[in-house]
Amino acid sequence: MQDLVQWLARIGLEQHAQAMHEQDIDFEILPEITDSDLKEIGISIGHRRKILSAAKKLSDSVAKNTDVEELPDSPDSSPASDSAEHRQITVLFCDLVGSTQLSAALGTEELREVILAYQAACKSAIEKYKGFIARYMGDGMLVYFGYPHAHEDDAQLAIRAGLAIVGAIDSLNRENAYSVKNIFSVRVGIATGPVIVGDLIGEGYSQESPVVGETPNLAARLQAMAEPGQVIVAPSSYRLTRGFFEFSSPGVREIKGIAEPVEIWHALRETLNDSRFDGVNREKLTPLVGRDEELEILKRRWTLAESGKGQVVFLTGEPGIGKSRIVRALRESVAPEAMTHVRYQCSQHHTNSPLYPILANFEISAGITSSDNGDSKLDKLERLLKRMGDSDRTHMSLLASLLSIPLGGRYEPYSGDSRQQRQAVLSMLQYQFELLSSANPILGVFEDVHWIDPSSLELLDRMIDRINDLPVMLILTYRVEFDCPWIGRPQTTLMALNRIAREETLAIVEKLSVRHNLSQNLVEHIVSRTDGVPLFVEEMTKMLLESNSEAWGNDQGQSDESE
Repeated sequence: MQDLVQWLARIGLEQHAQAMHEQDIDFEILPEITDSDLKEIGISIGHRRKILSAAKKLSDSVAKNTDVEELPDSPDSSPASDSAEHRQITVLFCDLVGSTQLSAALGTEELREVILAYQAACKSAIEKYKGFIARYMGDGMLVYFGYPHAHEDDAQLAIRAGLAIVGAIDSLNRENAYSVKNIFSVRVGIATGPVIVGDLIGEGYSQESPVVGETPNLAARLQAMAEPGQVIVAPSSYRLTRGFFEFSSPGVREIKGIAEPVEIWHALRETLNDSRFDGVNREKLTPLVGRDEELEILKRRWTLAESGKGQVVFLTGEPGIGKSRIVRALRESVAPEAMTHVRYQCSQHHTNSPLYPILANFEISAGITSSDNGDSKLDKLERLLKRMGDSDRTHMSLLASLLSIPLGGRYEPYSGDSRQQRQAVLSMLQYQFELLSSANPILGVFEDVHWIDPSSLELLDRMIDRINDLPVMLILTYRVEFDCPWIGRPQTTLMALNRIAREETLAIVEKLSVRHNLSQNLVEHIVSRTDGVPLFVEEMTKMLLESNSEAWGNDQGQSDESE
């Protein structure tokens, strides 16, 4: 999405980036966009003409194999390519450890099998997390996240892929498929930064895109510094992902080709966040602005739920509009001892993983981590079900199996067929939710339901069917493209969050820049470009404050910031 924002910014229309992103409009289809397409998503006539004109130039430049705008001469740019462009990407470099040892210990055929298994494991993890293998380099792989196609969470995807690669190689070792043990390992280095990229050349294994810049070299250096089985991350990638992963710091290191020492980070595992919003917003939140009426409605619905009249609220709106933020405000308005808060976070990467948000919630609630062994995981799950008041051994067996926890002879496996097991699982989860509500009123939140998997959708349908006489308030947040099937049922409320007004935008800017003195021109620039989307307002204001407004030039008005 960042590339779409940058492209629109060149023509002064980045305020439409969110609307276009919601409709999955990217560079691949941009030249095919029509006037009616843009009209359908609410873009004015004048702006439609500008976008279509710029898109035509983009289409012509692709046809002619030239870039839309000419890049300035740079010692890093390639004079051989007119189609080079500036991008921010995340680069992953992984390499097989101990190739010489493997060659000496294995026969030619078995060595070939090992290399192919390693490459297949890496390729599977990389493709799962939307990476692009730019080059095979002997036993190493150079991988881009953010090119050719950019995603808003490329740095996160790269680290997930790195951890998945390490886990896949560990699994191959545990399978004892080869005659050599404990030297089949991998190292991974990851860095994020600006590069200049050119055309893809070649095809198949030899296909690559020339990339010029420090970022690939840094990723390769970090890979060489890693211990076997480690994922080492540059500070740039760490800053973008620190709310989503657990890291340890091996310290500050001198890196060849880098002028200053660099603090490197060892990515350990994904953080047990029950909310994508919490992962992004680790720092203190700005006060809620422009949502007083909506918050009061939510509080009234919560009062009804507390009295045993269950409520379901459908909270919908475009990305960045503040759905999760208002849910947080409601939660903070209720005394913690007066409710049980349960949050289920749907994921765009797990839309085909049955019951993903529910099982992730169980792992978080039980405190289960990837470093726990099977017995430890069972112990933690037992303690959780005991706190819930569920003593059914069949439930424990079903839940452990769903979480891929070995039963270890402590429980009998479920004996029914797959259809019976599915129904038993859904009945168990419904029973446990109702059991939880008997102890304390529940504020339950399903985040990002537009990404929900079919099994979780079926469970949610059951929960909504039974909610009327329970002390439960369910809030479902989702984007406008989700077709909600429960609207109009008893005790349900549809709440669509709209963009905030000008005065509310100004209030957010004022709260964020309280210790600064932004010029009126810059404030007006923020108001006009963010178009009432609260997240855009916050991000652009913070960006201007951090950069001291230098990026906007004198024609936009300079900031007179002072501490």
